[in-house]
Amino acid sequence: GQLALSSIGRLFSHDYNQVPGILSVYVTVMSIIGKLILSWSQFSLGKKAQSSMIIANGRNMVNDIITSSGVLAGLGCIYFFNMPVIDRVLAILIGFWIMYSAVRIFMSTITEMMEGVTDMSIYDRIFEEVRQVEGLSNPHRVRVRKLGIYYIIEMDVEVAGNATIKSAHDKVYVLENRIRSSVPNIYDIVIHIEPLGNYERHECWGLKEKDLA
Repeated sequence: GQLALSSIGRLFSHDYNQVPGILSVYVTVMSIIGKLILSWSQFSLGKKAQSSMIIANGRNMVNDIITSSGVLAGLGCIYFFNMPVIDRVLAILIGFWIMYSAVRIFMSTITEMMEGVTDMSIYDRIFEEVRQVEGLSNPHRVRVRKLGIYYIIEMDVEVAGNATIKSAHDKVYVLENRIRSSVPNIYDIVIHIEPLGNYERHECWGLKEKDLA
């Protein structure tokens, strides 16, 4: 934002800065090449790790490439066409592009920063695995958080009120293994057991299966 505002002010002034030396052109070209390599590596790593934060860092480097390219184009206009005003117009355009890109990066990473999940099919797989384990029912308060590339799953399930602790534990153990086989990159699963038909008025956090309908 500051780049665009300062460039607008300089656009209408007749005070031109000293023309940089030719060395600045070579430095800018090397900067663009280096950042191209870095941004490519960040995009590649981000896609493999399924991390929007790493991809966002790659997009930020693309902004640096665009900025450096604008600088290079501005220097070209000064050296070859003696038109320093073009440099300021380019700076204004780049300034607005950076503001647009900043909003775009923020919107693409806010879910991950808040440990949220965009792939809602994970919940469908969790509910499906509960249905496959005999003696477990009513999965509720299901919460899935994402930390980097890993998932943390928390949920409540119901078992028969007269079930022994060992019996309930064995069923939950089977469920946990089924979920780990169905959902990749699980860091931890926490399953709370409740007696069948249990109702607690303050259970308002998390999802039930009907919430996905």
